[in-house]
This record gives sequence, C-alpha cells and structure tokens, in this order.
Amino acid sequence: MFIRKAIATLLGATFVLWGATTFAVQPLEITEAFTQVAEAHDQVTGDHEHLIVRGVNLNNGGEIELSLGGFNLVVISQADDEVVAELPDIIGPGSYQLVATTGGGTVRFDDFDGVSLGGQGPQGESGADGVDGLSGADGENGAPGADGAAGADGAPGPQGDSGPMGLMGPSGPQGEQGLHGEQGPPGQDGPDLTQELCQIYQLTGFSPPSTLACQFGACAIDSDCPNISWCRETGISLERECVAFQQEGGFCGGSVLPSLLERCAPGLVCVIETQVFDAPGICLASVDFAFGAITGNDLLDTELSDSSFHQVLKPVQFDLPFLPSDPAGLSPGAQEILNASGNGGSALNSEVFAYEILARSESASLLKTTAEIVYTDPAGKQTDFSVMIDGVLIGVSVTRAFSFPSSVQYTVAEATSLLENKLNDILASTANVSAADRWTKQILFVFTNAGDQQVLQLALESIDGSTKADTIVVISSTTGMDDFLY
Repeated sequence: MFIRKAIATLLGATFVLWGATTFAVQPLEITEAFTQVAEAHDQVTGDHEHLIVRGVNLNNGGEIELSLGGFNLVVISQADDEVVAELPDIIGPGSYQLVATTGGGTVRFDDFDGVSLGGQGPQGESGADGVDGLSGADGENGAPGADGAAGADGAPGPQGDSGPMGLMGPSGPQGEQGLHGEQGPPGQDGPDLTQELCQIYQLTGFSPPSTLACQFGACAIDSDCPNISWCRETGISLERECVAFQQEGGFCGGSVLPSLLERCAPGLVCVIETQVFDAPGICLASVDFAFGAITGNDLLDTELSDSSFHQVLKPVQFDLPFLPSDPAGLSPGAQEILNASGNGGSALNSEVFAYEILARSESASLLKTTAEIVYTDPAGKQTDFSVMIDGVLIGVSVTRAFSFPSSVQYTVAEATSLLENKLNDILASTANVSAADRWTKQILFVFTNAGDQQVLQLALESIDGSTKADTIVVISSTTGMDDFLY
C-alpha cells in the first residue's frame, strides 16, 4: 500500500485516484429481477418489455453486462441498486438464468435463477361431462351407536341375610406435630477434607469445581503442575502456584491482574462474547469436523423459541479447503444443499457450510432447501433453507460480510447496511412463507473474517430492535484455509 502511494506521488494525482477506485470495488449481489412493459415512443415501435434488475453494488466501477439464458441484453440505465435492460423479441416465454458481470479493475460476478417471461393465457372452455363411473364397493359397517338412556329403577327386592364381618379398616390420619424441643449444644467441627478431595481430582485427572479451593503447591513453569492445573503468579514477589483450569462455561482471560487470570482446560477455547474492553471470556468446547474445528457446541436452547433477539458466536478454524468436486466430508444435508443448486461459487459454499456448522454443533437436520419451501408469493422474499433443531422448525438465511480486496478495512457503516437489508428480508420472507412450511423464527448466519467480528457486533448494537425482532444472528468468524467462502 505504502509503495503504491509513493509511486502514485511520482506519477501524478491520476494514479492516486486509480488506486482509491480499485480498493473501493465491492462485490455485487442481485436480489430480484422482473419484467416491465415500457410505453411505446411511437406507433412504429409499439410497446416492448424491459428487464428490471435490483440488488447491491450494481454500479461498482464498471459497465455492467447482462446475459439472460445465453442472450446478451442491451443495458438502458445503470445505478448502484437498479439496472434497466431491453428484452429482445427473440426470447420466448420460460424461466431463465440471469448472469451479471462488472469490471472496475477486478471482474465481479453474480447470478440469479428463475427469471420468468410470458404471461398466462386465457382460460379454455369447459370440456364435456365424462361417462358415469361404475358403482363403488360397499363400505365397511359403521361404528356402533351411542348407548341408550338408562331405564327406570326397578322395585326394591327383599332384604337379604346379614353378611360376615368385614376386615379392619385403614389407620386414621396422623396427628399434629408436637412442639420442638430445645436446641442441643453444637457438635465438634468435622475434619477439613478439602485437600483430600483435591488429591482425588488430581489422581483422576478431572478438574475440581470452582467452589473447591484446591492448592496444588508452588511451581516455576506449567510442567511443574498436575495436568489439571497450570502455573500462575500469586501477586507476592516472584512466587507462583498451581491453580486448576476453568471448565466449560467458566470465565477466562479479560483485563485482570496476573494473579487473577483464569485459563480454560485443554480442549476448550476462551471466546470473548462482548465488546466491553476488559470483560472476560467464556470457556467453550470445540467440535472437530472433516475440515477443521467449530468453537461453540450446543449453544441454542431457549433462544430457539422465545420472542427475543439473540447473538451467538461460532468461530471456525479451517484446516483443509473445500472442493465441491470432493464433498465426501460433508454431512448428507450439506450435500443435498450442494446438489440442489445448479450453480456453484462462494455464495453456494457459504450456504452449504452454514448448514454443516449447525448440523455438527447444534444437531440440526435439514427439512427443505430453498426450492422446496412453499411461499404465498413465489416472486416475494425467500430464505435459503429450513432445519429442525431440538424439535423446533427454524428458517436459515445466509450472508457473508467482508471487504474486497481483503486489505481494505470493513467498516461499521458497511456492516450496518448489510445487516439491516438481510434482517428486513427475513421479516419479509417470514410473512411470505406458507402455513405448511411456517417456521418458529429465523437464523441469520453471517460468515466474516476473524478480524471483522467486532465490526459486526458494533453494527448490530446500532440497529433498531424492531428490525432485529426475534432473529438469532450467528456470527461465524473464520480463520485458516477459508478462501472458498469469500
């Protein structure tokens, strides 16, 4: 960056402007496309149709090129959120894929399936009545009718002989409790078993609970301590002592004195869930899967069905890249989402791995892909797929929050705009879904680079509560070999 600026200074202000423009390019995204009849300009041309394309970053530094079902379209107007193109007469009725490409130094690409052309014809005349069918077989016997009303009581019979004496009846109720006696003298103090209990934990290799103040002795380095503890400063001169690791759900890290610092037990990760500067984190378990490890296991419980907004963090370390040609490591549901779309790319990869993470860490099961969910208005807002988690039907919408190129800082303003649009789309798709496929609430699953997690959290704090509604926002900050997502 600094070398480019130096060269630009030598070559002139034109190259400075070029550098700024290159780094400002943002990825485009198509959100909807539909046709519209344009009024005739004269009697010769007559009425004709325009294709209206709406989305984000459609005017991101270069002329946009549109292709509908393989036919190149003539662009009439281009704005950041809307492009108008003329439809040629040679395209007949049907459903086509729309592809948009822009330049701006780096080619940006997006596609959109299901652009429908051609209207419905008039209803035909009713056909002639068909021939009467054969009589059906006799039905099964009906269920017995209800019992009739009881008849009148008969006349009393003659009195019988006395029967034998019955058995003894049960005991009567317990009487009231008597008065309390005077309190006896206090007994002798029992032995302090703290160290004995700590020794048991030390021998078994399990970490003791935080209520048990175990002292494992002095130390110089971690290897001097039992495997359930580590070596921490005492705050007294240069003395150090062995202290127990924190277990899942325990506090860790934070801006505290070295003598008060806590560490998570091996296999747990310290996750900071708040933006408070010196706040501690929480020890969370990680889940291994074919491509790396997911931090944050089984975090969704009452959040699935209450009426409140929730934010959940699920960092992911990718130790291996994903190749669509080799999906063997994916769960069956993730493979179904991958195969259900005819298009590939990073957008589809993000949907596949949003489900994969929910399946591995929350035991989610796939119900329907985006094409299988039924909506009241098929042209309205839709979500990506639906899942079942702990018996609760949940809709899932997936997005990615990142800068392009990655050297450009992702801003709170950009994050706020993206999240507000996606949260409003969730409200619209929830209102649009059919009764048969209606979910309890939705998850907005957001992939972002690890360094941009706090930017998203700050953006969420600034968004109105009515927009966030009861949505669960899952932020998955990624590290490692994650280029296939972006």
